[in-house]
Amino acid sequence: MRSPISSLERSAPQFTFGSIALAVVTLACLYLHAHFAATAFAYLLVVLLFSLMGSFIASSALCIIAIAALAYYFAPPAFSLRIDDPQDLPVVVAFFIASIVGAHLIGKLRQEREAARVVAAKLQRSAADLEDREK
Repeated sequence: MRSPISSLERSAPQFTFGSIALAVVTLACLYLHAHFAATAFAYLLVVLLFSLMGSFIASSALCIIAIAALAYYFAPPAFSLRIDDPQDLPVVVAFFIASIVGAHLIGKLRQEREAARVVAAKLQRSAADLEDREK
């Protein structure tokens, strides 16, 4: 089991670079006058790509920041966290569910890959020991 300090050390760069990427995507979407759903999709890509780096906690924090930015900048009324258009609410809910589930699945996949590496290393050592005994 990992210590909380090593988890934080791994989460900090993911959260920092992910926040920078979200800011860049926000500025680009504002400049291009992107639609609400297109911006949500761009945010989803950023959250899922940065969830490949490691921590589920950092991915969840990026998801919350993305939802806040989506509501604040792109949902009418602009520059408010309130969402007045009922058509935008399902987009936000779908974004939240997809990003959390995606980040969770990526984390599980990483854990299973690491466990498979450990098992493969043990198997390789066992095979080498067996070969040495046969000699």
